Amino acid sequence: MPGPSSVRRRTTLAATTVLALGATLAAPAAAQAADRPTDPTALERVARSLQQPGPLATADPQRSERLSPRSAAPGGPASATLQQAVQGVVDDGAVGMTVRVDTASATTAAAAGRRDITRKAPAKTNSPFRVASNTKMMVATTAMQLVEDGTWSLDTTVDDVWPGLIGARGSQVTVRNLLQHSSGLPDGVSPLIVANAGGDVTINGAAKALAADYEPEQVLQAALAKPWLFEPGTQAVYSNTGYIVLGMLLEKQTGKPLAQLLEQRIFTPAGMQHTRYATTPKLTGNSLMDVLKSDGAAISLNRFDPELFAAAGAVVSTTEDLSDFTRALMTGRLVSKQTLTTMQQTRKVTTAVGPDGTAYSIDYGLGIYRLPDPCQPGAFLWGHDGATFGTLSLAVSSADGTRQVSAGWNGRYINTDGSTPYNPDDALAPALLASCD
Repeated sequence: MPGPSSVRRRTTLAATTVLALGATLAAPAAAQAADRPTDPTALERVARSLQQPGPLATADPQRSERLSPRSAAPGGPASATLQQAVQGVVDDGAVGMTVRVDTASATTAAAAGRRDITRKAPAKTNSPFRVASNTKMMVATTAMQLVEDGTWSLDTTVDDVWPGLIGARGSQVTVRNLLQHSSGLPDGVSPLIVANAGGDVTINGAAKALAADYEPEQVLQAALAKPWLFEPGTQAVYSNTGYIVLGMLLEKQTGKPLAQLLEQRIFTPAGMQHTRYATTPKLTGNSLMDVLKSDGAAISLNRFDPELFAAAGAVVSTTEDLSDFTRALMTGRLVSKQTLTTMQQTRKVTTAVGPDGTAYSIDYGLGIYRLPDPCQPGAFLWGHDGATFGTLSLAVSSADGTRQVSAGWNGRYINTDGSTPYNPDDALAPALLASCD
């Protein structure tokens, strides 16, 4: 049993870890806050939601203070069951949530809430959900397998694989640039959403746009119609477009669809029995459904086309399978230790610029990023997070692969004032602390 000083240290480290999560949810471009309308429509907020700090992001200086006492107080989430913490997040406004903690000696899983707003079916610990940008670390691992076997190098260019795919800069943009968000490719998702809303600027118009039929090529063409963000390699700004291109290159190089590649190279070797690369909107069984909420309105995105994100975010998985993946990656079952070390060479990647101009960045490697490990001062957790328009998720592992925390929750708020009534930290912080036991 850890003593009081150990508990305080871990609680502080957990708060630091959760604060670091604030910079991580996907934002494809450093949007200029001054150019945004002061009263954007629901459609504009949805379209720009990937260009703003996600629900975990905050510049609130009291956030760490709020987290630490609540996590450390006797009878609070750190000493209560994980179930109570997850239920609290749902009580505060999430639709459903599932969290899993794996250590070398035990597994703890909890779920609360509902799968969807249209029915009362409960969320389960084995409920699948759209893992969004967690897909990136799976696609990145596949790309690194090609680097490892000599098919590619990190300096292989887009034009080396698919001449002309991205235009004149195809001879400059490398596999490393795509993996580490330093290509300069602009966002192609937002303009497509606006174009497909049919003039309806309400949340219903956003839902209509998200239900349109998409292909990766469309997203790329929409991106290429905009100015590049910067010259390749000179900066690093989180890019969904870059990973969509990477997925297209993997298919071109191997002659196989990405769904088949991931099944053969990632899902099967890692033991991910309930994971798939989705190409159609349908979610089956006890899946958590994407739920979008905006200024009192709520809608189930049951027709969302995952190919809007393709290789940047189309995978559907469970907390168990996400933990299986991060464990397999960290323990050398998917790539060699040497290759993993290369993937862990980080740089600062801008994930979002807030309305006040505050820039958020993370230490991002090649498809994975790092967070402070609350169990081991000076060490890091490795993994990713994800945010669709209605579901959010996280999957991290200790560097030695002995501890994992994975979570998924639905009910994403895109309110005019930027508020979200629940705080996922209230479950993530105790989950991180529980991984230390």
